[in-house]
Amino acid sequence: MSNSEFPPLKAEEEIIIEDSAKRIRNQGQTKDKGTLILTNQRVIFGRKASFISKPKIRLDISLDEVEKTETKGLIRKELVINYMGENRVGESEYKTEYFKVSDEDRWLAKLKEMTQ
Repeated sequence: MSNSEFPPLKAEEEIIIEDSAKRIRNQGQTKDKGTLILTNQRVIFGRKASFISKPKIRLDISLDEVEKTETKGLIRKELVINYMGENRVGESEYKTEYFKVSDEDRWLAKLKEMTQ
């Protein structure tokens, strides 16, 4: 992957939405800044290349794995994605990811449209 290729797209893959985001983990104690991308095949979260760092994909979820999407909170809304992923030993398990994006409702509508 060259520095300009973030994320590397698969054949027939198109970006639907791209937004700066924070991935929220550990009950809000950890917030990773990066870019959240919805394509017609998957949801990707990572960091683009900069002067001192290489591009890095931190999360890559196939749309087929997405079980449920919703928003959480009234004032500080978060986008919530529930999906079937693999744990560290390769077994399937239900996982939940939380993101802060600029327009949670837009993301939710597009995710629901793409996963039905």
